[in-house]
Amino acid sequence: MIAADMPGTIELTSIFHYNKNSRVVQEQIKGIEAMVCNGNRIKLMRLANCLSLQQLADALSANSVPISRAALSYYETGKTVPAEATINVLAKELGTIPAFFYKQDWVDFELRIFQDLNLIPSRQQELYAFIQVEMERHLEIDHALGIRSAFEIPVPQKLRADQHAQIEEFIGGIRAKWGVGINPISSVCSILESQGWYLISSTRQFGSLDIGGYEVSTRIPFLLYHPNYFVDDFRYSVLQQVGYFYLQGGDKEETELLVQRFARGILFSREQAVLEFGPKRTKISAKELSMVKQKYGISKRILMIRLHELGIIDDECYENFDTHLRQHSFLKREKAIGDTLHFYEVPTAYDIKALRAQAEGILPEETVEYFMAIQNR
Repeated sequence: MIAADMPGTIELTSIFHYNKNSRVVQEQIKGIEAMVCNGNRIKLMRLANCLSLQQLADALSANSVPISRAALSYYETGKTVPAEATINVLAKELGTIPAFFYKQDWVDFELRIFQDLNLIPSRQQELYAFIQVEMERHLEIDHALGIRSAFEIPVPQKLRADQHAQIEEFIGGIRAKWGVGINPISSVCSILESQGWYLISSTRQFGSLDIGGYEVSTRIPFLLYHPNYFVDDFRYSVLQQVGYFYLQGGDKEETELLVQRFARGILFSREQAVLEFGPKRTKISAKELSMVKQKYGISKRILMIRLHELGIIDDECYENFDTHLRQHSFLKREKAIGDTLHFYEVPTAYDIKALRAQAEGILPEETVEYFMAIQNR
């Protein structure tokens, strides 16, 4: 569903023009000119940039635009309305366009996140602001192109970590629903985006945080990911976040075990494991692991965990492998070593839609840089 179809969600008429109907263009432009700057939107974008009032004031002063902390506070609280020139300066400094500050508040914006963030309140507020801004950006492009999300938030399956057969059956059902088949998954990002997920690249301010959830009023799922240098780690981490949508244990620890197994099972199913390694093994060679890693985009360590939980290798075989890793310091990878994986794990759906909107003339020229910012981040 697009936001325009959902009462109480964001208004999406302040940025786009539509060449098919010039009357709409004139009414929209006239409406924008008549609107008053929304101070909450200045605060939203400031928080999304992880800036305090003083930090923003200092950044503006460094660029020869002396605006005090008090003046910025007045703008945000609506005590003072900034001049058009000031709005243009704020937009440039905060990486947006002036029209952003004239939009109405997304009053029922609410995030449902499935894990503890362990962030201080101020940082969590900045994180939520960042996600809101990025979701708005995605929603506006979808709205302009008439794209509706068909994703349905699932009811998590409640299982115990020791219900091995039921877990494998459930994972097999999700793989079937996704149409994965017996072949390796070439792109986790592509699968998720085709189902309506918004994949949002994080910034350095939020560290290595990977989180998944959905926005309640639109029921659109999102995944905020930290760009990971190692493709196999990235694929595994992303699918763990997806797992929170589908599986729930008796407590936090059990849920984490379930989502980890979910990620392993999606990347490397039982059928694939038996196909590649056979039903029972006493030893696994390093060459075998390297080849299967290349084929399926899953690390050797996770492969061995998967073979162990499926009963293909026994405790002794797995413990010997784990000891080998520890002795050779392979548990922590600090630079590109060993096998290079050739999987295209880069979200592309937003970029393609934005380029389409630009090519079709839906994006006004003055908004192109803002909507293309994700590509250039």
